Amino acid sequence: DARAVASVAVHGEDLFWVPPFEMESKSAAISPFPPPHGVDVAWLSFRAAGGEELLRQNPDTVVQFRLRQQEGRPVWTIVAYGPAVAYTVVVDGQSGRVLSAE
Repeated sequence: DARAVASVAVHGEDLFWVPPFEMESKSAAISPFPPPHGVDVAWLSFRAAGGEELLRQNPDTVVQFRLRQQEGRPVWTIVAYGPAVAYTVVVDGQSGRVLSAE
């Protein structure tokens, strides 16, 4: 049983949709879906946990959001990376709490 994964890239005001492609590996279903705390909360949490200053100092940094089921709950992982920077913030999609920032 294959699962489809779709991606969306955002650059400034532009939005780029990557059509779904089949994944052979199985992953846990995200429950509840959508999570009570969505990507908007993940973004605000990332910024509050040091991401705002990081992006101010490194404006060409790429930020990636990933939602996965971990230990029975939906978890957002926000990764910022660039030539001189790598920073990760993990946010509980159920409670909205920052689990780690490094």
